[in-house]
Amino acid sequence: ASAAPSSARRWMRSIASSYFGFVENNQSSWKLLFGGGAAVAGAAAEQARELRFITVENIASSFAKGYTGLDRRKLELFAHGISGAGEQVAKWWIANPEVRQEEVVKVFMQFAWNGLSDLPS
Repeated sequence: ASAAPSSARRWMRSIASSYFGFVENNQSSWKLLFGGGAAVAGAAAEQARELRFITVENIASSFAKGYTGLDRRKLELFAHGISGAGEQVAKWWIANPEVRQEEVVKVFMQFAWNGLSDLPS
């Protein structure tokens, strides 16, 4: 398998920064869709599920472009892990607003990128 790890890492950091920027600037919308609880049901819950799977597919497709020859199922598993971790980190961050976005992105990247270190380079 061939890869461009440094460009993939930059891409992932850019996506993480954009995602957490959205969370910071749109907390009410984010909480409505991803915050959980009884408020999300019916059509809204279905839309949130669809958005999660679209996000996962975009993550997997992006990594598939940079890492050729990797099993698609493995890429999808990594993508689900990254997406789920991002949601949980966002929930934590909303409860801990004194932490700066840059720190959240940095720690998220340390966790997520080390989790991806098994991908061949």
